[in-house]
Amino acid sequence: MATKTLSASLDPAIYRAAQRAAKEERRSQSYVVAEALKLYTALPLEIRQMLVRLAGEESEGSEDLTGTVSAAISTAVLAAGFDALAARLPPLDATEPEIDALAEEAVQWARHKDRG
Repeated sequence: MATKTLSASLDPAIYRAAQRAAKEERRSQSYVVAEALKLYTALPLEIRQMLVRLAGEESEGSEDLTGTVSAAISTAVLAAGFDALAARLPPLDATEPEIDALAEEAVQWARHKDRG
C-alpha cells in the first residue's frame, strides 16, 4: 500500500503522550500518530467536534465529562465486539461436528492473529 508523509506540529504534552504510547506499544511514534488519525477520521463528524470541544475546555467539569464520554465509547466498542461474537456463536441446535468446526476455525484464526 502506498503511503503519504504528513508533517505536524504537536503541543509538547501531546508529543510526550505520543512518545509514551509508542514506548508502551513498542511501536514508532509515526505509527502511533497514524493510528490515532485513522481512529479520529473514522468517527462521525459530530463525535469529532464534541471531542475537540472537550479537549479545549479548561473547566473543572470537563474531566468528568471526558471520562463519561470515554466510558461511553468504550462501552459501545465492547458492545459491538460482543454482538459480533454472539453472531458467530453456533445456534442452540448446532450439532457437535458443527461446533467442533467452529472451534477449529477459532483456533486457526487466533494462531494467525498472533503472527499478524
